[in-house]
Amino acid sequence: MGQGDTGDMWRNMLAGGLDYAPGFDVATMRVVHAIEAFQLRTPRFSKGDGGQWDDPAITSEILVIFLARGLHWVFGKTPLLDIRYLGLAHLLLFMAGWRMCLEVGLRRLNPRAIGVASTLALLFFTDVGYVAYFNTAYGEAATLSFLSLVVGCALMFIDRGRSFWFRAFVIASLLLVVAKAQNSLAIFPLAALLLVFARRVSRSWATAVGAIAVLVVGATVVFQKGHMDAMRHADIYSAIFTGILPTSDDPKAVMAEFELDPRLEKYIGITHWGTPEGPQGDPVFEAEFADRTSFLPIVSYYARNPFQVLRLCVKGAPDAFFLRMPYMGNFTPGSGMPPLSHSQAFALWSSFKAQVVPRVFGILVLILGGAFALAGLAVLRASAPEARLAAGLVLVLASMAVLQYLTSILANGIEGLSRHLFFFNALMDLLLIAGAAAALDRGSPQN
Repeated sequence: MGQGDTGDMWRNMLAGGLDYAPGFDVATMRVVHAIEAFQLRTPRFSKGDGGQWDDPAITSEILVIFLARGLHWVFGKTPLLDIRYLGLAHLLLFMAGWRMCLEVGLRRLNPRAIGVASTLALLFFTDVGYVAYFNTAYGEAATLSFLSLVVGCALMFIDRGRSFWFRAFVIASLLLVVAKAQNSLAIFPLAALLLVFARRVSRSWATAVGAIAVLVVGATVVFQKGHMDAMRHADIYSAIFTGILPTSDDPKAVMAEFELDPRLEKYIGITHWGTPEGPQGDPVFEAEFADRTSFLPIVSYYARNPFQVLRLCVKGAPDAFFLRMPYMGNFTPGSGMPPLSHSQAFALWSSFKAQVVPRVFGILVLILGGAFALAGLAVLRASAPEARLAAGLVLVLASMAVLQYLTSILANGIEGLSRHLFFFNALMDLLLIAGAAAALDRGSPQN
């Protein structure tokens, strides 16, 4: 099983040389059923003649697809690429990172701390809300795999202090940043950590500047290639019509501030995708909005209205606890399961978050605030340099989580918010694991 394709997977498939298998009806099965197998094609990296969406996305997910193709070439017995080869490729990368975390943990933490951290990781990251993406070509899958490598390489560098692990951390960070256009802002906290790491391996600032330049160039290329005009217009629409205007005290005044045609008022609260009442095909929308707007007025509006930012963050909080997307089926057509069916196996953590944990903004503030406070104190008070660097890594993860939350809500509005917060969920779960390990290891003579 996997996840239904909302269309985002298609652009990664093009660059990875994959196509829908014969008999897979895109019109009726793409979203409600998971893809079972792919046809193998020649990878294509330039726009084709199949319309605006026939434009490959250049992301690090392509590398995982190539790894899956290699596994299929060695072990496959059929002309089609089974989705489980994609799952295996993502899993191998994810487990490589987690293996590094375990090695450092076994050396640095007491048995109780590493036991609890490992148990929590097993509970969290074997949840179907995460691993169903492994059997897909979505950028979310690459994000999770390369996030594991980033943390693993960072811990190995902190533990060993060798140049090899610094270079490995730079490469893993680049692959994480370019897994999705949405990950681009992660360069800022990662760059801060690179500066600290570089000072440990070299007195020259050129090492850090060169590494950061690699991240910036990679993020810029992927953002430009992955965020084509049609997606940019949709995101701007969502930010304004499903985010700013529905939460505004005076929507008409805000529309005037954005110089929007009053006839577009009917779209307030209406999602851009998959809605008959949506703006697609409306000549007024195309003439008065799509070709005249950009993110700059949105950023300017938020800067002048900080309470509106807070209001949106509070409103979007319930979506931050969902790992399962109701509009994406988990099962393949050959499974015999009805459309939009969800697997209930290995769903303990996602069900607990969605049904038991209070889905309020205060819980997010509590977790993130606790992470910043405790890690900040550790940076200031810890005597061992390794402990300070590990606390700095926690600060970086928490900063990335904040940026992901703000980016998802402020740049995309409330439309499809749960899926945009996939990376955020993974970071929050990592912070919970780190917090539990630190609490149980407090006062250990090994630190």
